[in-house]
Amino acid sequence: FKRTGPVSIEKRILALANRLLSQIRPIKNVEVITPEGEAQSGLVSFRIKNVESQNVVDRLYRKHQIILRVVVTEPPAVRISIHYLNTEDEMDSIANAIDAIAAGRKKG
Repeated sequence: FKRTGPVSIEKRILALANRLLSQIRPIKNVEVITPEGEAQSGLVSFRIKNVESQNVVDRLYRKHQIILRVVVTEPPAVRISIHYLNTEDEMDSIANAIDAIAAGRKKG
């Protein structure tokens, strides 16, 4: 952490979050509820229309070993907590899995 520095870590996390957001925002039936601008962080929250958030979390863990959590909002949402050690490929995999669930494909 000391060698990398907090500013570099924050930039990395925001870059990963933006990569993920740019892929999931256009997905039909996905509602991104993460704030943009200065309020943005490495926490990405979303809902999939007609799919319970707990179901999304369970499917992503069961099929892809992606660990997410449900946040208590009304209605509930799924939260992704991005770490600076995550990779671009992991963001792409999460986006692909979300796309599959939103499209109703069994693979997601």
